[in-house]
Amino acid sequence: METYRDDPTFGDPVVFLADLRGPHLLAHEVMQGLEVRHSPTDHELSVAKTFAMSLNRLDPADATDGAARALLARAAYFAPGEPIPRQVLLASLAPDAADRPAQKQAVRALQRLRGLGLIEATDGNAPRLHRLLAAYAYHACPDPAAPGAVEDAVLAEYNAHRDTAGYIASLDDLLPHLRSVTEAALPRADERAALLANALASYLDQSADYAAAQPFYERALAIREAVLGPQHPATAISLNNL
Repeated sequence: METYRDDPTFGDPVVFLADLRGPHLLAHEVMQGLEVRHSPTDHELSVAKTFAMSLNRLDPADATDGAARALLARAAYFAPGEPIPRQVLLASLAPDAADRPAQKQAVRALQRLRGLGLIEATDGNAPRLHRLLAAYAYHACPDPAAPGAVEDAVLAEYNAHRDTAGYIASLDDLLPHLRSVTEAALPRADERAALLANALASYLDQSADYAAAQPFYERALAIREAVLGPQHPATAISLNNL
């Protein structure tokens, strides 16, 4: 295996790390095993193909396996590498708490993903999707319903932490996911993106992180002015937040 020290054509470590942080991580030659001349164990060297071995064991025709694929697609829209609140991940697949069959199916789907090594459990039993698996699942499990389902689940959890006076209880476990889905939604510039931006800004504001809150308040206002109009009550709320 050539190294960056052996051959300058490979670039330097700074360039290498920048490449790995790019949007096409798994297409990088290192992730495809192109730098290795021989595998002593004769195993697959492509990271994506290795993940595919587990994913391909999920039979779309099987109800639990189909639910597991859908749950993996949703997990990929949470903040990569961060522990996901278990109830929020399950709610992204089965939002109706009164629907016991759907709730049980979601739990079985999560157990199936854990059994295949596609999702790991943290010490606190919160599921976590490795960053490489998140990048793989994002492209390997396309599901148009996944982004909206995750956004709804995150917003529902946020609202569950608010009391009647508007005070928001600690969101330490949810915050990285609220931030991640908000930033992913903002380019759409629709009302749900504005809801997410306002929710994130409100929590940051309450946490006295005013500088971080202001850009999200401003973005929510701009979206609502464009989508709902300057006279809409939601627009007025956003204007008042500033």
